[in-house]
Amino acid sequence: MDMRELCCNSITRCETLGLQLNPSLPLMDEPVSIRPSGAVAGRVLAMYCVAAVAYGFDRSRALAWLRRFEKDSLLTPSESTFLETGEIILPRYKYQIEGIWTLCWCVGVVGRLDITSPCPSNFVKVFPDLKKDESPIEFVSGFVVRNQVEITEMCDLFYCIHWAVRDLLLKGGASPLIVGSYVVEERRRALEWMIEERSWERITLDT
Repeated sequence: MDMRELCCNSITRCETLGLQLNPSLPLMDEPVSIRPSGAVAGRVLAMYCVAAVAYGFDRSRALAWLRRFEKDSLLTPSESTFLETGEIILPRYKYQIEGIWTLCWCVGVVGRLDITSPCPSNFVKVFPDLKKDESPIEFVSGFVVRNQVEITEMCDLFYCIHWAVRDLLLKGGASPLIVGSYVVEERRRALEWMIEERSWERITLDT
């Protein structure tokens, strides 16, 4: 995989969005592996329950659902604390629906990852219904991870977009994107996790 060529393609796409990049921006490291579908399924279901509770769903019911299907061990320490106690309510627990959307793109549930719009409000309908205690088995059985090049290309694009947006904001400018900066950040976090070996909470978004 030619990371320099990949970066050039990302720069071109950024320019079409009205974003300018520093030509000396460091290249991303070429990934050595990619997360398997089982790992993605676990992360998606854990995040789904945490986001549901952040938006008002009963946390004890969400935790019971995860335990019923033996998925509670997939929670991060802070997610587990949140569902157990209701404490440590991070704004990102709501914002991370964009990360869930991105991971679903990585496994083919979502057909297109469009930077010009946030994930649709009816996205929740593709998930098992927590209120009806539906099983997640059928939902995750269809997960097929996209190829490594495709995911890496998308990750590099969001790396470049994130840098450009942050640079604009630091200089007092305004982002030309119609989506909030959290959309870029949470999508990049998910893509970085897909191609890195670090745990979810250890993913950094340096630019």
